[in-house]
Amino acid sequence: ALANCNEVQTELNCDFYRQCLEHKTQCGESGYAISYGEKYCHRFLKFNTNSEAGKLSLSEKGLQWRDATLLCLQNRMTPLFQIAFDYSCSDIKKTAFNTHPDCYTQAHHSICELNISDWEAILSILNPKDLSSKDGLRQMTKVMHTCTKSIFSQKGQFSHLKNEWA
Repeated sequence: ALANCNEVQTELNCDFYRQCLEHKTQCGESGYAISYGEKYCHRFLKFNTNSEAGKLSLSEKGLQWRDATLLCLQNRMTPLFQIAFDYSCSDIKKTAFNTHPDCYTQAHHSICELNISDWEAILSILNPKDLSSKDGLRQMTKVMHTCTKSIFSQKGQFSHLKNEWA
């Protein structure tokens, strides 16, 4: 069944990227929808709690984060289908990357709250060149900033440091 592009995505699958985003934008195999969105969607969906030996797995909390994040990333793009407007391929990429940090750090499902083995698993599937690209670094910096802020606001005993870090 074709993904319903302008409605809230509720199913955990990766159809949205090819059937909606790529269908609308025609940016090709190297465009964001296929080379980034779909690629990482499939990689993340392969995770389960007990991956085979040697493969890193996500904890239960890590999987909940993954599910919430995958849906968030797709749903932050659905407004593109509610307006009759053509976006360029670079617009799509920019818009998508801007949604990443917010989706990674949602309330109750934040990457900041995952344990170190979850972080290792997540980092293990990212291509170094995607991570070190300008967009990749910018989103990582934003995530780190959000995590640092949340750590300091949660820990009352750090309150005396807050002013120095503001």
